[in-house]
Amino acid sequence: SLSLQTGDGATSQGFINYVRTGDNNGKFTFSQRAGSSTYVESMAISGSNVGIGTNAPDSMLHLNGTDPILKFQDSAGGDVFGIYNSDSLGLGFYNFTDGRQDVTIKGDGNVGIGTNNPGSVLQVRVGSNQNLGFNSSSNVFRLSAFNDAVDANVPLIINASDLRFNNSDS
Repeated sequence: SLSLQTGDGATSQGFINYVRTGDNNGKFTFSQRAGSSTYVESMAISGSNVGIGTNAPDSMLHLNGTDPILKFQDSAGGDVFGIYNSDSLGLGFYNFTDGRQDVTIKGDGNVGIGTNNPGSVLQVRVGSNQNLGFNSSSNVFRLSAFNDAVDANVPLIINASDLRFNNSDS
């Protein structure tokens, strides 16, 4: 084991450690002081895998924590976006610049664009209380336009230069 530690040991605030594991591999760990004498391993590098919040990363980037966020920020000052995982909201794509959640994938597979609580396989929120939903029931595909504030369907207007309906199996 090889350690690099800040301070004099009694007052150190963190350290980097390399430990050889039993399988003839090794891993780097980065730890920091969490209390008066308690250290928490905050990041580990094992092979080509990096773990933040876990000491046993099992993928190239493994984030573990309460609602972990992967944030993307343009150094030129553009928009800031993030991808996060939450028990209550599912997997989300968040726009930090505008403070809104743009896309949500729930644990049941429902996807929402402009809404964080999709009630159908695909729900697109196009305006205040204006939604378009795609789902199926009893082998029937359903396209619904609805107002989620009053749980009611609303008119759907389809504009097209050529609109065709086919009720055959071909």
